[in-house]
Amino acid sequence: MKDMLEGEITELSENILFLLIKVLKWKDPINNEKYLYDINQLIFAVQHYPTKVKKRSIDYAKWMITDWLGSENSFNKLFFTQLKGYQNLSEIMSNSDCYTKINSLAPLISSDVVMNKFEDIRDYLY
Repeated sequence: MKDMLEGEITELSENILFLLIKVLKWKDPINNEKYLYDINQLIFAVQHYPTKVKKRSIDYAKWMITDWLGSENSFNKLFFTQLKGYQNLSEIMSNSDCYTKINSLAPLISSDVVMNKFEDIRDYLY
């Protein structure tokens, strides 16, 4: 059951990471609210998994965000591969600051997910 839970969370995590990057890194008033909504829906999906398996926030942080985040070097490569279409938008923060911010958010979000206290990604971003 735990392996299945990990797999399902990991499957959602790439989208969570990319959406977090889009919200934190670039100014995109046209799409920002949609991205925030999508992040919330993905995290709600994780939060509402059955609680039969003993959950630990460190596992959730790892499965939801940090496994995909990788090193800062691999994080920077994302901007030249999957996220290259966004580089024409105004930057809100550097790649390094974005990486640091996401790393700091992972344990906070996952702790609240485990406790069923996650309500809105905005509570962590601003």
